[in-house]
Amino acid sequence: MPASPHYPQKLESLAGRAKTTILIPAFNQEQFIANAIESVLRQTEPAFRLLIVDDGSEDRTHEIAKSFLKDPRLRLLRQAHRGPGPALQMAIKHVKTPFAVRLDGDDELLPNALKVLQGTVERQPSDIGLCFANHIVFDQLTGKRFVQRGHQLKNKYDVLRFVGPMAPRIYRVSALRTVGGWSCDDPCQGRFMEDRLLEIKLAGRFSFHWIDQELYLRRFHGQNQSSIAAREYGRLKKWAVRQALKDWKAPYKPKFHFTSSSLRVDLQLKKSRV
Repeated sequence: MPASPHYPQKLESLAGRAKTTILIPAFNQEQFIANAIESVLRQTEPAFRLLIVDDGSEDRTHEIAKSFLKDPRLRLLRQAHRGPGPALQMAIKHVKTPFAVRLDGDDELLPNALKVLQGTVERQPSDIGLCFANHIVFDQLTGKRFVQRGHQLKNKYDVLRFVGPMAPRIYRVSALRTVGGWSCDDPCQGRFMEDRLLEIKLAGRFSFHWIDQELYLRRFHGQNQSSIAAREYGRLKKWAVRQALKDWKAPYKPKFHFTSSSLRVDLQLKKSRV
């Protein structure tokens, strides 16, 4: 069936009513980027903006993303390869909506994700800077799936202890701007663990809210950045935790230990000087 002649105007109207911008930083994601974009287009909440940042891809990522640009809700930016932190920091300058959702170029939003995330954050008090939900981990190599659940975080120290990505996340854009957005001045200059660094920055000023629903598909395919750069992630996490405790003048010292899949953080009270 041919598209209605009014269809482009309808999409333009939806973009104009959007409260949330979905941000996709992508580097060499030609295998998955179409799936990520299509998962946004399938949202049950159609009033959104989608901003894709091609982080200097050397494959067909840019060409594939560009093929979707007939939809006026979508915009495509490009930068030299600097990593996801700088890509997201560039993207946030173009966001005009009150909320933003991060989506990796190799992951997918489940159809009801935007409706639930946006509806939830709108009902929260202004001190809630971030809402996050559960996600499904899909192993591309074995076909296995399992649900990774979050939990309520009572304070900023719970954010330091939290294991696993908070996916999906919806941010209050005013909160992002209050803390300066994604970090590019860490030891890895925004190339690794950019979301956890941002969560730690937000935790110093804002509270978080957990939604107990599966709203995101996180794909594991063996070339995930967190797998390839596991050592860098471990060193950076230790640096970030120590830096946060110092900045917060916290009465704790960190203790780190590895499990089978992650670096965990315990916080111990410092001994008081008599």
